[in-house]
Amino acid sequence: MTQSTSPTQSAVYQLVAGRLILKIDSQNNSWELADQTTSCRLMHAQSLAWMTPHFAGIEKADTQYTVTHHDHNALVMQSDSGSWGHTQLTIQTIPFADAFDVTLQIKVDQDLRLAQIECFSQATALNFFNLINYRNRHHSDSAWPELLLGAGCETDTTSQDWQFAPHPTLMFLQRNDEYLSWGSMQLPKDTFGMHFKASKHQLDRWMIDYGGYEHGLMLKAGQTFTSPTFRMRFSKQPDAYAAYEDFGKQLLDAGSCPNPAHRQASEQWWLDPLYCTWIDQCMFASYIPKDELQEQASDCNHPTRQALNEEMVRKAVTVIKEQNLPFKTILLDEGWHKARGLWEPHPDRFADLRRFVDELHAQGFKVDIWWAWPEIEKLVEDQIDPALLMGNGKRNRHGCLMYDFSNPKVQEDYLKPLFKMLFSDAPGCCNLDGIKTDFQADKIHAEMPLTDPAWRGEENYLCRMHELFYSTLKTIKPDAVHIGCAGHYWLSQYIDINRTYDVHGSNVLEHACRAKMLYSTTFNAPVAYDFHNHLEHLEEFFDSAKEHGCSVEVGNVLCTKQDVHAKAQPADAAYWKRLLSKLTPVVGLLVMLVSMFMGNQVSAQESGQDILPVFARAHNGLPLRAAVLGGSITQAGKGWITDWLVEQFPKADITMRNAGMSATGSSLGIFRVNRDVITAQPDIVFIEYAVNDSGLSDEDAIRYTESIVVRLKSLPHPPAIVFLQAAAKNGSRRHRHQQVAGHYNLLDIDLQVAVDDYLKQSGKPWSAVMSDSVHPNVQGHALYAKVIANKLSPFVQQSKQHSGEYKEQLPKPLSSKPLILDGQMMLLDPQSGWNTMNSIPHWWNKFFNGAITSKTPGAELTLTARGNMIGLLYPLDAKTGGTFYASLDGQNPILIDQSYRGGYSFRIFGKDMTACEHQLKIAVANPIDGSAGDVMLGYLLVAGQTQSSREVVAFNPIDLSNIAKRKYKAIPASAWQWSGPYGGSQKTGAGATEDFQTAFAPENNPADVNWQAVNTTGNRVDFAAFTGVKDRGVCYAKTTISRDSVGQVSLALKLDYFAKIWVNGQLAHTIDRSKHGGMSPNMPIILPVTLQAGENLILIKVHSGSGGHMFAMSIGDNTH
Repeated sequence: MTQSTSPTQSAVYQLVAGRLILKIDSQNNSWELADQTTSCRLMHAQSLAWMTPHFAGIEKADTQYTVTHHDHNALVMQSDSGSWGHTQLTIQTIPFADAFDVTLQIKVDQDLRLAQIECFSQATALNFFNLINYRNRHHSDSAWPELLLGAGCETDTTSQDWQFAPHPTLMFLQRNDEYLSWGSMQLPKDTFGMHFKASKHQLDRWMIDYGGYEHGLMLKAGQTFTSPTFRMRFSKQPDAYAAYEDFGKQLLDAGSCPNPAHRQASEQWWLDPLYCTWIDQCMFASYIPKDELQEQASDCNHPTRQALNEEMVRKAVTVIKEQNLPFKTILLDEGWHKARGLWEPHPDRFADLRRFVDELHAQGFKVDIWWAWPEIEKLVEDQIDPALLMGNGKRNRHGCLMYDFSNPKVQEDYLKPLFKMLFSDAPGCCNLDGIKTDFQADKIHAEMPLTDPAWRGEENYLCRMHELFYSTLKTIKPDAVHIGCAGHYWLSQYIDINRTYDVHGSNVLEHACRAKMLYSTTFNAPVAYDFHNHLEHLEEFFDSAKEHGCSVEVGNVLCTKQDVHAKAQPADAAYWKRLLSKLTPVVGLLVMLVSMFMGNQVSAQESGQDILPVFARAHNGLPLRAAVLGGSITQAGKGWITDWLVEQFPKADITMRNAGMSATGSSLGIFRVNRDVITAQPDIVFIEYAVNDSGLSDEDAIRYTESIVVRLKSLPHPPAIVFLQAAAKNGSRRHRHQQVAGHYNLLDIDLQVAVDDYLKQSGKPWSAVMSDSVHPNVQGHALYAKVIANKLSPFVQQSKQHSGEYKEQLPKPLSSKPLILDGQMMLLDPQSGWNTMNSIPHWWNKFFNGAITSKTPGAELTLTARGNMIGLLYPLDAKTGGTFYASLDGQNPILIDQSYRGGYSFRIFGKDMTACEHQLKIAVANPIDGSAGDVMLGYLLVAGQTQSSREVVAFNPIDLSNIAKRKYKAIPASAWQWSGPYGGSQKTGAGATEDFQTAFAPENNPADVNWQAVNTTGNRVDFAAFTGVKDRGVCYAKTTISRDSVGQVSLALKLDYFAKIWVNGQLAHTIDRSKHGGMSPNMPIILPVTLQAGENLILIKVHSGSGGHMFAMSIGDNTH
């Protein structure tokens, strides 16, 4: 129900998002945020001034908001300044994330300079103990120094502290194991950090800096400005690293930042131990550069540069080869070049760098270089073209000139020729193999004007800069490595390996903290421990790197120091022996790292030992009960080796349970394992999910698979477990399952390698063993059976001498989140308006024990269950299937279509929720188009019961039956105007390309776009038909919808494949088709939007799928 208020009305408004409850009291001009599970207030204030803009020349005043719209999904408040314009604040619930999204929109009536946005008013009460900010300093083993809200603290997210720039615009309030985030859900543009100050548990300041009163963001009269969306999420986390990782998952789920799964796969040599010349340089020069950034800027002629030359590197290479140290990469640190800003080989130190690089290549080494991109030394300023300088030659805060990489002239005339000279293998070029980017902090400030204003803002500039460097480097040499030192969600795709940065002492804990910082924010980018300068704690350094899955960069093979106070001494055989003893296990660790970042197999030394007692008992005539759990590959394989097992164990009674279920992965397996596997009391279980799990995140693939393993291994008589990694033409992300297998010492059989080897040796095509890209044909299944049998054969022989006893010792889980160990499939009882069907008239009936059904629009079903994860498994029928709404705990209803294909599907409505009693409501829906069909429901999926309390979660009352009866009216295609295509990047994976995140003309200046009428019948707008392009690029369409009054409506969107929707200039929804209940473009997605009285402009941006580029939209009135 929509509720509107006038400025004179008095009301208390309430929004609920999972655990969070927000109350707005317009009468008393106050608000409070609370945890409804404990009734604890988290924040409260006697002012409704959220997201208050501050302008140069405008006297500061509290923004007085008036509530203009409220329903259970959103609250909208507006403020009219009278003198300069008005603002609109939208707070939207994100129920299953226990979060609210907050967005500010400003419209100015005169030219104004936006200085800052104050997030919350001064004196806002904070019922938390600490503030967590992504900041790090030298000489600390704590990544986050204590920022105590009671004692008082002040901090910001700018990069003035030197480390890991840029920092995400994100902070956390912490109390015990609970974290409340306040962070940007988009890459902020035009901003220069978030600033925080508090004392005595009250805010003094929490604001977003847009450049201050002198250099703020200029807004023109009539312009509408929209802030980034800030997410306020409340969650329990084991530590701050997990909190940062969790926020990153929020970004990925929202499609806000690039998916790290699509980053370039790591090359083996990127992850090998690396020798960097830096520490040897420092020890040779008996000089340590200044610690602080500001001092280093004026210390550019330090003697460590003189120490680096060809002779020194030759000495190091000789030691590496004579001592068999496993370094395959030499990194030339500061000093190989003429000067900072003049990145050409220094002729006195490297007379012919190309010749020297070729010589090292011939000896099996890769050669990387160091650089610091921004600043230009005064020594060489007169050699730099003034047209390349930032701010027309204005000096930065450290007194240095800087290149302006937003300038196309710098990109084309400086950077591209420079990188070609350094990395190309063409004659006259250096043929180097990679680059380490250093010293990027505290460089980008509001007072430094840029050629391209679209680059404005510290985070924005540094991310665009990384993209520019990375794409330029990879265009010249695709396998070149970029070594970074940045912990930022948007940068993982531009960093091949991250380093923990210089730790000048012997504090190993500082490396560990930094590694966890980088892993938590720069997903899927491997990490290297960077330098250990001293003999003390040397072994602990390598052990810590191994513990945290990190490679190492060693900075000294020629010199050593005992500790920070000692003098440097020549390295000796004892030191080299210590290095070798610790580097060898690290090289072994790299097999695991390559598994994580490339997908190669990991084989644990003792893997498969749990098979021996099973086979030993079978030799003695005891039954051998086997089960195979997987998808369609398993379903068709029928166990593969049943006959072979009978041959090997003639005394035993052999049974095989085929628990293959096509089109399913481990996310359903965690619920199926009890019904389909455990009830067979198996002695050995084969798990095949790698192909079908390819679409899962690394976290989910590991967590779900590990949950199945631990649940099986926790049985009174735990079975042996074998992983089967099925082959896929384009490869699978099987390394996640191999991690689990390796962690639990389980036999892992890589069928991908077997198929590839067979085809290579035989010269046969893929079709010789495969019927499509993943499913084996008869010959393929025979090959699988042969490979599995061959891998098991050694265990058959070894088990003849085995006692038959084996004690399971489970290690600490890999997953950072709790495992799911009690998933159940619960049959449903019919309620009023629903009937029982004993069977489903299709082959997939074997996966169901009947179903309940209804086709009456509005027929409701209320299901209650205790747990923290709830879903449904249901049949599909392309001819007779219906549609239904589902709402968990009264949150936004989801529309599910059962007619888009035959078979079955499942949907998880909530996971990692508060473990208590939840309510799932179902209601049969009026079809969006076509006639009403049969809604069929098979099982309620529930997990987390064993840890659940008997409390009932608070939920919003929802009239789902009324919503389900809502009728939709199609918007005809002829009502739209369209423009495009824009961009055109080729898709390389399942996700969208950068075109989806790029703001093209229809977003920035729609009035200047040449819009074209859609001259087709029906309601489908098919961009592929208009443009002839269906597999790349984006197109836009716009239309207007008239309303008599303000209110919420529902848009039913059919889509291929990604989209963004703006309503009256404000981004309302970002859509990834795969995250909305299925892959079919014919399945509608229901999107609630609020429309104003009068004409409403709807703008949609559609990114193509792999083979289509269309959308169709219908509108339903929510007042039904």
